[in-house]
Amino acid sequence: MTPQTPLMQSIPVRFERLQKQNRLLKCLLFIALALASVAGPLCLSGTFLVPASPAVRTVEAESFILKDTEGRMRASLAVESGEPTLTFFDTGGRKRAALERIGDGPGLALYDANGYRRATVGVLGNVPTLTMFDAYGRGRAGLAVSADGPALVLDDAEGKPRAEVGVGPGGPLYALYDPRGNRGVGLAMEGNMPSLMLYDSSGTARTVLAMTSHGPGLALFDSEKKMRATFHVMDEGPLVGLNGVDGRMRAVLTVDEKHSALSIYDAAERPRATIGVFPDAPHLLLVDANGKTTYSVP
Repeated sequence: MTPQTPLMQSIPVRFERLQKQNRLLKCLLFIALALASVAGPLCLSGTFLVPASPAVRTVEAESFILKDTEGRMRASLAVESGEPTLTFFDTGGRKRAALERIGDGPGLALYDANGYRRATVGVLGNVPTLTMFDAYGRGRAGLAVSADGPALVLDDAEGKPRAEVGVGPGGPLYALYDPRGNRGVGLAMEGNMPSLMLYDSSGTARTVLAMTSHGPGLALFDSEKKMRATFHVMDEGPLVGLNGVDGRMRAVLTVDEKHSALSIYDAAERPRATIGVFPDAPHLLLVDANGKTTYSVP
């Protein structure tokens, strides 16, 4: 049809590729904190082993408890579920921060006065992450920086993604989701081409609006992801294209400064009939499958 039609067809696929990086955010629920080495006398809850020689400065125990001047536990260091964990408590004995190893990376978790986790910072593999939780400990926002770029996901109270924004290899993107977690709106900027995508209830792109190098264009897709209609405004003039169920071009309407014409194509995308208005007079042209004219006026 037109030079920009394949480009319009590929926009939803490019947007899917840009969004893959954001999927990492659903795994990020924990965090990490760096701590200085322990020095000086500690209160030990475990077996205290006195070094055999003054030259050997090793203390071994199953757990360490650090108390304040009033005897309240303020920090503990222990192995929990097979992993070392450092926990900090407030004056009321409530856990407020924990440094622990989660999966293959460290994590720092911060808790509110009610004991709910409210923020985590960590490294998942080689990806730094930040997750924030609501007052009930439910993850609501996640930020990560992968090899492809940064991405932010916002969830509702049911844990369904409702909005995300990121910057991928092709450029920035923004997406909105319905209550079921299906994508409803997508906005992307790939290179110098901005595009807007609208999706149906199943998450299939049905409408794409883009500014191409040839001008603005609109493409409409069916539920099988076949492009069925296109609208373009180019320097030469507007163009409308209609495609069959197989996505092949079947009709094209063009208008420029000198003429307007409608061309009809067969299943093999061969032009079979054209009717138009030219400067001299209206024209009608019919051709067979081999391109031979069978009827023309004038």
